[in-house]
Amino acid sequence: VVPEHIELFKAADEEAVSFIKTYFRNERAKPFEISKAPLWRASLVYLKERTVFLFQFHHAILDGWSVATFLTELNNLYLKLIADNEATKLPTLKSSYKDYVLESFTEKKDGENKEFWINELSDYKRTDILTHEHTSQRFCKTFSKDYFENLIERSKEDGLTIKGLMFGAFLYSISLLTNEDEVTAGLVTNNRPLKEDSEKVLGCFLNTIPFRYKNNRNTSTWKNYFEQIESKINELKKRDRASLLDIVKFTGEKIVNENPFFDVLFNFVNFHVLDNLENDLSQNNDNESNSNEPIGHELTNTFLNFSVNTTGEELSITFSLQRKLKS
Repeated sequence: VVPEHIELFKAADEEAVSFIKTYFRNERAKPFEISKAPLWRASLVYLKERTVFLFQFHHAILDGWSVATFLTELNNLYLKLIADNEATKLPTLKSSYKDYVLESFTEKKDGENKEFWINELSDYKRTDILTHEHTSQRFCKTFSKDYFENLIERSKEDGLTIKGLMFGAFLYSISLLTNEDEVTAGLVTNNRPLKEDSEKVLGCFLNTIPFRYKNNRNTSTWKNYFEQIESKINELKKRDRASLLDIVKFTGEKIVNENPFFDVLFNFVNFHVLDNLENDLSQNNDNESNSNEPIGHELTNTFLNFSVNTTGEELSITFSLQRKLKS
């Protein structure tokens, strides 16, 4: 793929920003066709004093960690090329996407996985809190550094993780919207190969598994409740390499105009690979036209999503709702 080159050397700053915003909007109106390669494209916009790099891709080929890895390597390689003025030979990775494919085939044949998920989801009750009426609501909040540090300290004192704490809070909130004695939500995981350098391989290794939590009326304290959530997360970690599609096949789940098992989703991310950015080029930017921060325009099949991001020692949360809640 050859990047598109656009020259705006003579454009004033306001004109350049306006062009780039319009260009971005027009590009988003060109969806990728999953059956036609390539599933990515790139553009370079040359301005008077800087260059804007636009990289677009289908989520099927890159997950969030891969994007963060790509941005980090691109940033650092660019700076090295400027400093040394010569090509850099990249080391060969000890892992590849082939390893992921082979491990996936192995997981499909694991009889213990099948038995576990059949038992785990036997007679489960779907969490039915959404109507079929469309809506589009989004709520984002970034917490102060002091608040996040206090939360980390208190969680450690109680032997909990931020992931387990946030997921437990999410599940409890969902339980308040239903009269059932259990909640089933989607929990995003990853299936990167269990080999050296796998964290450097670019691709989409995401998986989403059903997390079924049955209300335990004997739970006496909040700490005990969150400990149960942590324990369940650790238990499912041993079985999260079975794909959602395989779990559907194992259990015989019927899919009729809806998602299998769940319509609510929890995702926890910490792209700490971005800590390796050398002299992050985005720090030199003075407007949104040339930021190297990834801009997401992703759609999910679930209708109530809760995402927690702790990248860069900062806590931010995002709620999104695509169907109205039942009254």
